[in-house]
Amino acid sequence: MGRLIAAVHPIRPDFSFLTGWEAALVPMLLVGCDGGTHATSGIVPELTRGIYDAVRSGRIEEAFALQRTLIEIFDPLIQEDDFPEGFRVAAEVCGFRMGASRQPATESQIASRKKLAERFREKLQACGLG
Repeated sequence: MGRLIAAVHPIRPDFSFLTGWEAALVPMLLVGCDGGTHATSGIVPELTRGIYDAVRSGRIEEAFALQRTLIEIFDPLIQEDDFPEGFRVAAEVCGFRMGASRQPATESQIASRKKLAERFREKLQACGLG
């Protein structure tokens, strides 16, 4: 990303670089990204915005602490057996009515999603977000 930014900015100084990987948000902001587009921004925007603000203000230790919390939330959602369903589950927990998925689900997947919802609720509470 750093090489890409260095190559493009002299030609297009107005070009915005965005990262899409939550697990690397702080490093990408430090290397020069302008922001990001993240599934977690729809469920824990206070974390992604907090990371952005901390990096921009030079509070790097705080940014990395928030990054670790974001990863703790992100990893179980991305590891759900049928992405993006983990994020749909999390959005429902946060009060967004997502409706039924277009993808059919097995009984096992439905049970797994219910367990994921409970773990996500617990993680939000543990992080002071729920």
